[in-house]
Amino acid sequence: MKGRRKTFILASSLLLIGCLAFVTTANASAITHQLRTWKLLPEPERLTELYFSNHAKLPTTYTTGQTQTVDFAIHNLEYRTVDYKYRITQTDKNGENAVELARGSVTLQHNQIAKPSAAVILTDFGEKSRLNVVLETGTSSQAIFYNVTKQGGGQ
Repeated sequence: MKGRRKTFILASSLLLIGCLAFVTTANASAITHQLRTWKLLPEPERLTELYFSNHAKLPTTYTTGQTQTVDFAIHNLEYRTVDYKYRITQTDKNGENAVELARGSVTLQHNQIAKPSAAVILTDFGEKSRLNVVLETGTSSQAIFYNVTKQGGGQ
């Protein structure tokens, strides 16, 4: 009798543990969602990477009226679909005067990468100038840039 009772308790315990493991595994995403709703789990860090596609080959000089190609990458790590708008501008060395050279937009799902490319015609901003890529979402913005020196120096 005692042997049967021990076997029954052991079998019942194993069955209960198996059922709990199944229910927990089957509902893992629902459980995770509820724990996040209660703010008991940390939220994933949301960010967007913006960088030049080939920073080692960025131009260092410019000539007024010259066309340069600006290649950059946008990597969505926001855990949601994001609409991005970008502007490419040229500014003088002090950042006081600016001209918009190009603009565009792209929509990316989480973990997607876009590699926009824009042919821009540079204007005369003196000896030193800066090309900027400004990326905007509805809630934030970020920018990258590189400096160029006017071909032949001087103004």
